[in-house]
Amino acid sequence: MRYLYLFMLLVSPYTWANNEFTQHLHHTAKAMSALYMYELSEGDPQFLTQFEQHISAARRTLNNSSKIERALFLKRWNTFSPHWKFTYIKSMDSLNLDIVVRNNARQYLTDIFLHASSLPSNRIENTKKIHEIVLYSAILSARSLDLISAHEGSSALSEHDRKIKVLSLAKTVHSNINYLLRQATSKKLRRRLLKVKSQFDFISRYITDYDHKTPYFLMYRSVITMSQLLTIDSQKGS
Repeated sequence: MRYLYLFMLLVSPYTWANNEFTQHLHHTAKAMSALYMYELSEGDPQFLTQFEQHISAARRTLNNSSKIERALFLKRWNTFSPHWKFTYIKSMDSLNLDIVVRNNARQYLTDIFLHASSLPSNRIENTKKIHEIVLYSAILSARSLDLISAHEGSSALSEHDRKIKVLSLAKTVHSNINYLLRQATSKKLRRRLLKVKSQFDFISRYITDYDHKTPYFLMYRSVITMSQLLTIDSQKGS
C-alpha cells in the first residue's frame, strides 16, 4: 500500500510510526470489526474471511514488533486470540462468543491503543493526518460493532475501556479531513477528500453513540471506503 502525497499527487512509501506495532493495532481493530459483522450478518462468510485475513496479519505484525512490545502483549494475544471466534449453538440457532473472550479482546484493543498512542511519530504532518484518519476510524468502528454485537450499550464499557476517548478520536478525524481539504492542490485530490468527508460525516454520530440504533452495514462499508480513498495499492501502479 502507498499513501497519497497531498500536494504533488505522487505516491510516497506507506509508513506507520513504529511500523509493525501500529499495524498490529490496525489489523486487530479491523479483525474485531469483521468478526462482529460476521455475527450481525448471521454468518455471512465474507466477514469471516476478512476476519481471518486481519487476525493473521495482526499475529504476524505483533511477532515482528519490538522486543518490549512482544514482552508486553504477545502472551496476552496468544492466550485469548485462539478462542476469539463464534460457535454455533444449534438449539438456539445462533452464534455465540464467550463473554470472557469478548471482554479480553475489548480490553486488549484498549491497551494496545494506549501503548501505540505513547509512541513517537516520525511522519511528515500530512502523512500523519492521513494515518490518523485510517487508524482512528478503524478503532471507532471496532468499538461500536463490539457493543452492537454484544447487544450492549455504553454502560458495558469499563472505566479502563473508556480511556479510548471516542469523541476525541472522531473530532481528530473531522479536523484532519478538513485540514487536508484546505491543503489540497488539485481538483482530483479535493474530490477524493470530499468523498472521505461525506463518508465520515454520515457515520460519525453512529460510530460514537452506542445507545441508538446503528446502520452497521453502512458504517462498516464506509470505514473501508475511507481507507481505500486515502490509500493506493502500489501493485496497481495507480
